[in-house]
Amino acid sequence: MKIILDVECGKAGKPYNIGYLIIKKNKIIKRRSIVILENIQDNQLSNCLTKILIDLRDKKGKFSYLTNKEFQKKFKQDLVKYKVKKVFAFNSPYDESKLNLICAGAHNLTFYDIRKLILPYLTDNFNSFCFTNNYLTKTGKPKTTLEVIYKYLTGDLKFNQEHTGLSDCLIEFELLKWIKKRDS
Repeated sequence: MKIILDVECGKAGKPYNIGYLIIKKNKIIKRRSIVILENIQDNQLSNCLTKILIDLRDKKGKFSYLTNKEFQKKFKQDLVKYKVKKVFAFNSPYDESKLNLICAGAHNLTFYDIRKLILPYLTDNFNSFCFTNNYLTKTGKPKTTLEVIYKYLTGDLKFNQEHTGLSDCLIEFELLKWIKKRDS
């Protein structure tokens, strides 16, 4: 089994929202959205919680308020229960480093970067899409963010990434399914 993981951090750099999906044979068997209140700065609290609660209403995930230690315990329990060894995340080095701030040594996982996995499939059509829609970096190169790639794959130019752990995981799962379809 594998986990698709997304970590959202505030200005202090510590995770305040961690979402993950446990996947077995390309099906979601567990959804989690964890809020770690001790890592939210006071001026971010209302905005963060509003986004996460809206996300949960729409995504039907299991929602928990936990401390860093409680999260570490819950995460480790899920890893053991579901025998997870692989973690997939968009820009996984970021998620892995932030997870290690509150969960160092609690896992023996291999991380896979969804962004790196999908980039070889993004052809000249993707580049044209970015230039046409002005999805460019400051240096004029096509943006390869989760939001832009999802817009390209779905054709939904009005899509706006919510930047909550659970909603981002669901998008990342769609990217993995898209990759798998191309590899078949």
